[in-house]
Amino acid sequence: FKGNYGILDQRLAIAWIKSNIDAFGGDPNQIALFGQSAGAQSTALHYLTSDMQSFFQAAIIQSSPMAVPFR
Repeated sequence: FKGNYGILDQRLAIAWIKSNIDAFGGDPNQIALFGQSAGAQSTALHYLTSDMQSFFQAAIIQSSPMAVPFR
């Protein structure tokens, strides 16, 4: 299997949060992703991936280096 394993790790972490946030007093229907700089680029990628849309309701993207190629 080829791919960007960092993004796949993030996807698993987001899914875990969605499944377990209520145990920490959070609302699984009010999850926001936040990313700054390279993290903002990851946040944008998750936001644009259609199968991730059910895992969070908002995305905050701060200072994303969108001109830098994502590999």
